[in-house]
Amino acid sequence: MNTGKSTLVPVTERIKIKTRGKKGIWQAHWYEAGEHRCRSTGKSDRRIAEREARKLHSELEQGELPVRLRKLALRDALDAYLRYLKTEQKAPKTQTKYGTELQWFVDFCDTQRVVNLQQVRMDTYLAYRGFRQEQRQEKAGKPLSKSSLHDLAVTLKSFFKWCVDTEKLSTNPLAKVKIGKPSRQEGFCPTLPQVEAMLRLAEPPLRARLAVLAMTGMRAGELQRLRPDDVDMKGNWIHIRSRPDAPTKTGQSRKVPIHPLLRPILEQQLHESAGKPWLFCAEPTRQYPKGDHCIDIEHLNTAVQRVARRADIQTGRAAQGMVTHSLRHFLKTHAMYAGVPEPIRDAWLGHKSDDRPGNRYLHVRDDESQRYIKNLGFTLTDLVSESDSKPNERELHHVVQQEV
Repeated sequence: MNTGKSTLVPVTERIKIKTRGKKGIWQAHWYEAGEHRCRSTGKSDRRIAEREARKLHSELEQGELPVRLRKLALRDALDAYLRYLKTEQKAPKTQTKYGTELQWFVDFCDTQRVVNLQQVRMDTYLAYRGFRQEQRQEKAGKPLSKSSLHDLAVTLKSFFKWCVDTEKLSTNPLAKVKIGKPSRQEGFCPTLPQVEAMLRLAEPPLRARLAVLAMTGMRAGELQRLRPDDVDMKGNWIHIRSRPDAPTKTGQSRKVPIHPLLRPILEQQLHESAGKPWLFCAEPTRQYPKGDHCIDIEHLNTAVQRVARRADIQTGRAAQGMVTHSLRHFLKTHAMYAGVPEPIRDAWLGHKSDDRPGNRYLHVRDDESQRYIKNLGFTLTDLVSESDSKPNERELHHVVQQEV
């Protein structure tokens, strides 16, 4: 009997072998990432076992041997991923969107008795996708849109790819899921007569907000977070600042020149918002009796669509009609036809210009930006006192139809 069988026998600098069981089968032992690993050679002959151990050593050195990873709870992996998104300073909306979808996925996996990360398979994803379709059908009476299905797949694939990259998984269970980017519906773009009709019909609190959106192209969330000190009347700029507690969509700050027609509106608004934290504040409520809280974006969109319907303009995304975001489409289109260069239009709206090498050296000069804002023509002359001579809706509809 070989007396060496009771102890570990070195074969290579990394692999040692030792017998186990009544049949004396040799097992290979080594350490991987600080953890002990073992694998049976399936041989009772020491010389053949040593040959298998050398072969194993070669596979380990060349990375050909799959790494056996320790089991990790799916919820623990999700918590680690959400911490990663926060550390990488992803946009708050992105963190919320990914976190919500992935939490639903983990909850669904619990019902399927899939608790460990390594248990997730393609079938798990397909079952979850079907579950989400049924859930949407019950609540809204219609299935998930192609865009929603696309976002669901992107969210889950991103999560599992990160798990592989951080060595929590050896393979991505969704690697073969093909994601076709859905065609985007073209957003509604109101005409100049339609925008001016809405401005004439809007009551003063809403009119100022509509005017700022239409003449700057800022997003509704950016309007919501505007502060009085963001308006520089002396320099003729509106600063759209990305703050740690209120970042912009791109995380970048920018400034937009003030259109001459917008100046009296902003002067009046600055007077009304004196001593308040926001340039545009909502009406007083029981919770905020001083009326010093920011406007609600959903309420703003409802008010915009209400005025649009009064001007006989179709509304709602489903009908490809007017929504608050349509005013961004309006400004960029109106500026294009007014001859404003694309880099200046992109600077106003916070868009990235074409990433061709030559465009990296483009810089928008302040004096040119100020000059081009004056090129945006409007037939309105005074929005502050417009309510004193506001036409009735029938007359206004007739004018809009003629101009369109």
